[in-house]
Amino acid sequence: LQKLAPSLVLVNFDMPYTISGVGERHYYGTGLVVDAERGYVVVDRNTVPEALGNVRLTFAGAAEISGKVEFIHPLHNLALLSYDPALVGDTPVRSARFASVAQQPADKLIAVGLRSDSTLVSQEVQVASLDPAYFPLSRSMRFRDTNLEIITLVTPPQNSDGVLVDKRGNVVALWSSFAYEQGKEVYQDNKGVPIDLVAEMLEIVKGGDALRSLEVELRHMPLSVARNFGLSDAWARRLEEHDLERRQLLATVRTVGGSPSAAVLQPGDLLLSIDGVPVTRFREVEKATQKDRVQVVVWRNDNELTFDIDTVALDGRGVRRVLIWGGALLQAPYREMAAQRGIGTDGVYVAFFAFGTPASRSGLDAGSRIIEVDGQPVADMDAFIELVRGRQDYESVRLTTVAWNGTRKVISLTLDQTYWPAWELVSNGDWHRVPVEANSD
Repeated sequence: LQKLAPSLVLVNFDMPYTISGVGERHYYGTGLVVDAERGYVVVDRNTVPEALGNVRLTFAGAAEISGKVEFIHPLHNLALLSYDPALVGDTPVRSARFASVAQQPADKLIAVGLRSDSTLVSQEVQVASLDPAYFPLSRSMRFRDTNLEIITLVTPPQNSDGVLVDKRGNVVALWSSFAYEQGKEVYQDNKGVPIDLVAEMLEIVKGGDALRSLEVELRHMPLSVARNFGLSDAWARRLEEHDLERRQLLATVRTVGGSPSAAVLQPGDLLLSIDGVPVTRFREVEKATQKDRVQVVVWRNDNELTFDIDTVALDGRGVRRVLIWGGALLQAPYREMAAQRGIGTDGVYVAFFAFGTPASRSGLDAGSRIIEVDGQPVADMDAFIELVRGRQDYESVRLTTVAWNGTRKVISLTLDQTYWPAWELVSNGDWHRVPVEANSD
């Protein structure tokens, strides 16, 4: 454990605004140093939900320095932070060693983490099972992990995140905190995220490549159930031979709105193969779709169907730009809106508004999208800014908005440039406040 201690760091993260469905302001958790030379630290997305915020890293309870958000994993509960190694001084810091063997039920491990005062805590644990991560849809459309097998422990640590290591001190998984909504309440649950996902993320970031996705949410289905849905005996035998341990397949739950998959795949489709190779596990699908285009075979209504589908490149930058306008905080529509509710990517999303502002007085509701300004369509943030730039103080602007369920509304907003001027918050490595001129004259 003393050898592992220099690889653990306390992460504090402060979000100044409500964005992407996340309303909490302060977070802390245990980060893992995965590259001490480059200054890379990995943490879960319940500690660093988005790119917009301030990062502070505490090493060995002795050195606190600032950090940056390098990568927000668009699919899974991972975020990559960076820091300047020179600022750590002589405080011992070491890159963690990754285990190369996947974990199985009954394996004995050690859970290690940091308390809020940087005290190291540990506990012997045992793997109970590897289960699919099924979380309910989010009311606020905040990040929700899917297509992931997570490690569940027999007697897990209470109120502590960190890592799971084997007897040699090799990290086999992150013991991560998952946030999810049920009704109007936000709950947290700790599960193990296999370390191979972290290794893959590091390769993507270091190589400058894009993470590609089929943009389909999947669910495990036993082969016995699939047979009841009409799956042929030939395909059942082929899938069983491919994965004798599980004897399962993957069924489509939903597709990401606007994606190529959404045009051809349907909920209930049974996924059989990708590029001619059977797939029965989430990771098989993710690895098979790291290319521009794949051939997908599905079973639908007692028939085998084949589709050539373009995958989607996801950059992992997170939110790097927001606009304050009329007292409302606006951002580009983000992936979770399309993934959970099939919402389009046009317009600008109203993430938050302050009470007493022109936005609140006019009924510009948080959770809606502005799709037109004075009858002119809004394609994106740039288009919106051009349509509202140069407006006079106390001028009225007619906005067409659409809620997540498709309900349209037309409102009139009267500008107040004196007390509620427009400005952007933009990051190109560091955050900058950029005013949006009220009058171009």
